[in-house]
Amino acid sequence: VTAVAIAIPFLKSDFLVDARFTFWDLISIQWWLQHMADSYRDDPRHTFVEFFLIAYIVFLGFSNRPYNPQEQRPLSLEEEEDLLADWSPEPLAPSIEETDLMPPLIVETATGPTIVAEGKTYVNFASENYLGIANHPDLKSAAKATIKKYGVGSCGPRGFFGTVDVHLELETVLANFFGTESGCVYSDGLACISSIIPAFSKTGDLIVCDKGCHFFIQQGVSLSRSNVLYYEHNDYADLEAVLQSVAEQDDLHPSKLNRRFIITEGLSQNFGDVCNLQKIVALKNRYKYRLILDDRNAIGVLGSRGSISYWNIPVTEVDILSGSTDTVFGSVGGFCVGSSEICNHQRLSSSGYCFSASAPPFTSSTAMAALKISDEEPDRRQALQHNASFLRKLLSNIDGIEVRGEHISPVIHVRLVKSMRSSREERELLERVSNMLRRQHSTIALTSQYVPSERKVRPSLKILVTSEHSTQQIEELCSNLAKIFKACFELKLFRSHSEGIFNQLSRSRIR
Repeated sequence: VTAVAIAIPFLKSDFLVDARFTFWDLISIQWWLQHMADSYRDDPRHTFVEFFLIAYIVFLGFSNRPYNPQEQRPLSLEEEEDLLADWSPEPLAPSIEETDLMPPLIVETATGPTIVAEGKTYVNFASENYLGIANHPDLKSAAKATIKKYGVGSCGPRGFFGTVDVHLELETVLANFFGTESGCVYSDGLACISSIIPAFSKTGDLIVCDKGCHFFIQQGVSLSRSNVLYYEHNDYADLEAVLQSVAEQDDLHPSKLNRRFIITEGLSQNFGDVCNLQKIVALKNRYKYRLILDDRNAIGVLGSRGSISYWNIPVTEVDILSGSTDTVFGSVGGFCVGSSEICNHQRLSSSGYCFSASAPPFTSSTAMAALKISDEEPDRRQALQHNASFLRKLLSNIDGIEVRGEHISPVIHVRLVKSMRSSREERELLERVSNMLRRQHSTIALTSQYVPSERKVRPSLKILVTSEHSTQQIEELCSNLAKIFKACFELKLFRSHSEGIFNQLSRSRIR
């Protein structure tokens, strides 16, 4: 309306071709009166339209008032009931698919290569007890002795009478084991890294993160509210390109200094492959970044001290090293090792350390016992790496699936060679493969699961092998998987949407 009101006088006037016309004529009352007289003489209807539009614009300009919520009339009871009747709330959780309806197993024995659940024995390929230490007699003895002396719970945060001498002893043992100045113990392994990241990286800082990192790293990055750039998973050319682009922007637009971090995993939770720590360290030194390394899956697996042992990197090259005692050490909790400054800062700035009850004392005692066993019995790690390599070799011979990652990695993701039309279809198929393994062959191997807010990767069947699995158990797993996937291809399940075919296959025995 405004554009029309303003344009009409100009389109009807000949001032555009009149060299004597100036801006002062435009704001002159005399010019407008002469224009209206000429317009009325030429076409009275146009004059009325122009006058109405200009008057309407003036009215709008003086009638608008700022919005004040307090001046709004409160809704009546009938109006509130009408609004509530029309309201459809969003579900609190995603809908459960039919493939997810298989009831969970209730385990009745200690974790190991086999478990008993609901009175039935299963071969267990879903445990992170990589070195088979969780059920070791020394861990049980350490737990019993600690419970007898301290009881079960600490009943307080570390900063408020929740610190027990075994916590400090474990921190000293971890620092000496990794060769760092200090250590810091968390009560929860999964919340450890998501608390460490925002303790150091704040608003205005820069994080360059591997795109394939697991959910709790993603949570820590989000909680930090830092500026974030992602590079393709374990793609060091892409990482260098990101770092170089930041450096070029610094040259063009110098700004105040900020903290800058590279965040990655030693052994990927979502892919099962190993990051090249030597290349990461070289890039972080060249571009002046700090390195945060989550090594929860690599410690005791790739080497006694994880990635730094595997790549023969001085521990001082990793600014912040995070790990977990609830995987290879068969206990519960997480930890961070580094300089005294790094660890002391977390004691006042890390939410997982400050606002969580400290770890039960017996978990620290069992972690120290497990650390000693893993260091003194390298045969366990050799057996684990042999089983991982053997299992990967057998899986690579199965048509239609692919396995990526380092040959000694016990975290194995089985994915389809040919992508299906949607990620959901792939997940449903692999879920049914997992269910068939469980029902027909008493073998547990789980599909990868992701929360809605997580940066997702392709669906996979996740297999975790340990040092205690026998050759026969590994061979039977691969043989059963080969039969199941072969049947899927023969029945063309990749193109079928018929639940009847899926149910028929699930009920049948594949021989």
